[in-house]
Order: sequence, then structure tokens, then C-alpha cells
Amino acid sequence: MLDIDPGILAQLASGEIREFSLLKLVISGQNLCFTECDVPIAFNGDLYVPRPYQIGNVSYSLARIVDSAQLSIGNLDDQLTPYFEGGSPQGSPAMLYDVCLDTNYQLIGIYPDDHVVLFSGEIDDWRGPEGAIELTMASDMVQWHRKTLAMQSSSCRWRVFKGVECGYAGIETKCDRSYARCEAYGNTANFGGERWLPSIEDANIWWGQTPEVSA
Repeated sequence: MLDIDPGILAQLASGEIREFSLLKLVISGQNLCFTECDVPIAFNGDLYVPRPYQIGNVSYSLARIVDSAQLSIGNLDDQLTPYFEGGSPQGSPAMLYDVCLDTNYQLIGIYPDDHVVLFSGEIDDWRGPEGAIELTMASDMVQWHRKTLAMQSSSCRWRVFKGVECGYAGIETKCDRSYARCEAYGNTANFGGERWLPSIEDANIWWGQTPEVSA
């Protein structure tokens, strides 16, 4: 679940403030900043201008982390068309924030402590039906779902001895793909394996901060 500051929750419950979302897309180096509010909102150095958009289906992982989200942005004026049909939007950063305004449309709180990041990721796919731009945005965490291009091994993975990757040009004619043999041939700079893998085969691997060891 989203961890929302208790102060913001109290302000929302009071009914005296207004809650709006802010959408920021960065396509070809250009910041496209929009808000569902009917007046422009200055936020963290950018001016978010009014433009209708609607958040669609949101997909969550088991850890309640947003994996992907769908968004439909109004484009009746065709101002967004060149950025998509004439650009390269896939992979462009996409952020969605939640902010609170007082009765004078002034931001409440200090960035970034008092504002909520609803989504942070990139544009994965898009389509342009009449009068709108429809996006599928993928979370930054999607990078962890990608498969590696090759299996890692402690032995050399180059298939061809003396091939392009191997680079050995000496007189030897055989290689057992071990680091020791590569070292004997003076070719360790081109060794295609991860020789440290056996040392961690039975080790506990921690992601993030190492847990404290109790005395």
C-alpha cells in the first residue's frame, strides 16, 4: 500500500483542501507536464498545465507495488501528436504525483516530503485513437523481470576457441574453458566466465542493507 504522510491524511479528512494529480512525461528531452486541475500548478520547478486525463487499469505485484498503469490523455487539439507519431515515446520516463492545494490553489507541504509519488516508470506502449493518447506505463521495477541474454557460468562461455570473443592467437590448439588454462595462455583479459561464482554458491545473498548480527 502507499505510505502517505499522516499530515496529508489529516488535511484530506478536514475537507478544507483539494487533492489533484500531476502527470509528467519526458519525451525526446521535452518535459510534458499536465494536471487534472483547472488552473496551472507549479511543482518542483515545472509548470503543470490543465489537460484532461484519466487513469485506467492498474496492475499490482504481490508486494502491492504498481507494475503497470494505463492512462488516457485528452488530445483534441493534437498538441501531443508530434511527440508520439513523430517521436520515440517508448522507454520515456513517466511520473504521476498526488498533491494537495489549499482554497487559494497553493501547494500544501514541502517537496518531496509532503507529496505522494503514485507512479514512477516509463512508457511501455501507446496508441492514438481519435482525440486521445492512450498509454501503458511500466514500473521501474519491470527491469527486474527481464531475462538475461546469456546464462552466467564460472567457466568460459565462448564457444569458439580462438574465435572473435576469445581473441587468443597463440600456438595452442585446445582449451578446457577454465580460468587456469586461460591464465596459462596469457588471455585472461578475454575470459568469458564469472570465476567467482563457486565462492558464493552456498552463501546467503542479501539484497539491500546487510542485516545486523545479534551479539
